[in-house]
Amino acid sequence: MESTNFIVENKLRFAGNTGYFNEQPLFVLSNNESLTGNNFLALVRTRSTTTEAVSGQLSLFYGSTAGLVSATGSNPIYPLSVTADDNSSTATQNQYIISTAMTDGDRLDVIIKDSEVFFGDMTITALTKMSESLNFIGTGMRPGPEATPPNGVTGKSQVLLYTYNREELGSQLTGVEDRSNNSISADVKGTSSGDGTSATITGWTYGPVEGGFRLNGESWIESLSSHHFNANTADGLSVMMHVKLSNTGNTNIFTIGSSATEVMTLKENGGVLELTIGASSVTAANLEVGRWYHIASVCHNTTASNSGSWVYVNGNSASFSANMRALPVVNSDTRLVIGRELSLSTSSLTGVVGLTRVFNRPLSATEIMLNYLATIPSMAVHDSLKIG
Repeated sequence: MESTNFIVENKLRFAGNTGYFNEQPLFVLSNNESLTGNNFLALVRTRSTTTEAVSGQLSLFYGSTAGLVSATGSNPIYPLSVTADDNSSTATQNQYIISTAMTDGDRLDVIIKDSEVFFGDMTITALTKMSESLNFIGTGMRPGPEATPPNGVTGKSQVLLYTYNREELGSQLTGVEDRSNNSISADVKGTSSGDGTSATITGWTYGPVEGGFRLNGESWIESLSSHHFNANTADGLSVMMHVKLSNTGNTNIFTIGSSATEVMTLKENGGVLELTIGASSVTAANLEVGRWYHIASVCHNTTASNSGSWVYVNGNSASFSANMRALPVVNSDTRLVIGRELSLSTSSLTGVVGLTRVFNRPLSATEIMLNYLATIPSMAVHDSLKIG
């Protein structure tokens, strides 16, 4: 779809204020299936509470080479209905018609039709025009491998992609296949049964994209060694995954490293996220038990002014450290361990992990938000979708 002049019309209602995420996407438009790059457009309903009778608001996200621009509408958007006299009851289950129009590549308008009445909800102007068309639309998307390098020279930046669906896991639940085309498969392991295929594994469960894998504190996932994780030559390193904890304490969510040298580790310590790069650490947001989260850690491994390390939770920056910019030197036998630390001795995770991806470059804040919005499920019930 040409990105300078178009209109997207959604006729829909919202299934409720339930679900794991405050953002409820109507649509996400991206310029590539792997969800890498900065060009995207998304319209979401942002809920304010899980109480069903309370309204939310529309939020618009626009990503380009200039960065991420967002705006929030002023009109109330109710679940299960379109109007309510107060916050104690809802009206009949009518539908909204919501139109999002791009004009000349630098202006976006969102118009709401509610009970035959039109409302202008928000406008963003003076946008940086996108350089590429938006060819992929959807929410709850499974990202694909990168078909071409971002700059056409250095190779693909997405080096690992685990989705944990049944096709990928196989009937014995003994391993996870890599969908990035780099063949970095993983073994499912556990201390009780030796290989984690019986007593230690409680099976897979629903994840935000299409699958998840449940770890019971006795098991973990360990990738094959790969030179793609070698921080000696990388400009940076990024990891994204979905996670839902069953309890908190002091557990490793993931670790990348070789032998006893940890390059990047993300753990929860008493329910608080903590990112470690080498010997330095920074704390981030609190995680609640029983909720899905999209988490990301990024290290910009250069001396540039914007270098350092970030932790993102549900698309938003939760912590930043300018001092954590030097990835430790490791060997080419670097591996990814999910649910346990590199020594495999303690710190086991009890919960569920979903869509896991590793990149051998620092992802931008725009790319993190795109991946969050595109991979979480929508609470919208669509009657029709028109693009023109």
